[in-house]
Amino acid sequence: MFNPEGTVASLTMYLPQLSGRKSSSFGYITICWIWLQKKLYSVKFDGMFSMKMKWIKFADSLNILEDMLGSKEMIPVYFNNQNLLLIRHDNNFYLVKNKCPHQGMKLDKAKCENGFIVCPWHHYGFDLKTGRGAGLYLDNFPFDFRDEGVYAGFEYFSWF
Repeated sequence: MFNPEGTVASLTMYLPQLSGRKSSSFGYITICWIWLQKKLYSVKFDGMFSMKMKWIKFADSLNILEDMLGSKEMIPVYFNNQNLLLIRHDNNFYLVKNKCPHQGMKLDKAKCENGFIVCPWHHYGFDLKTGRGAGLYLDNFPFDFRDEGVYAGFEYFSWF
């Protein structure tokens, strides 16, 4: 039978013995110990184990975004090693994954209606701002319009 108090107590007693050693496994054991404490005792670690946003320059200006789309409502783009869709709807720009979360079909031929992108295959609608729809989420990436250009935000997991 698993005894959380015994496990943490054993690790707590064992860690000081390792602290004087120059071992590459010490860092791994420390991380495991921290993870175990977090899981068992719900210890709050500010800034640890969180999602963070990485901003990558997508275009030099808003005019370039408009030129990319021309008269089209959406175009497929390959950016940051991902197949995405650049969309202009109601004078706003959106960047979403070019893959329906329902069956994995491409959304190139989708339509935008009332703030939703509607999958051409099963007619599932996903909110362009949040990605939410049909109990699923379409990955979407926010834009940040800065003086030096247009940046797209990509979330990633960070240990620290």
